[in-house]
Amino acid sequence: MHIHAVGKCEAPDFSSAGGHFGMMSAEHTMHGRGGAHAGDLPDLAVGKDGKGHATIVIRGTTLGDGDGSLLSGSGTAVVIHEGPGASPVRIACGVIERR
Repeated sequence: MHIHAVGKCEAPDFSSAGGHFGMMSAEHTMHGRGGAHAGDLPDLAVGKDGKGHATIVIRGTTLGDGDGSLLSGSGTAVVIHEGPGASPVRIACGVIERR
């Protein structure tokens, strides 16, 4: 899973969500020496029934104003990739928005 830099989820490939959020702040890996960038999230384990659950705290982000805001500019989206790590195949997408 990753947070992507654009709050837009257009099927079929969700490329409308853009690249990873916060990519300039660190490496692209959860386990690198420099730490993850803000858009890197842990892998989501999904059972054979297609269901998964996760509770995640994303350090360096906010739902308010300012640096690291997930709601400013063009917004952001959470994207689930097909496999672990930096899998390029995007299989699900949801826009992060205030309700």
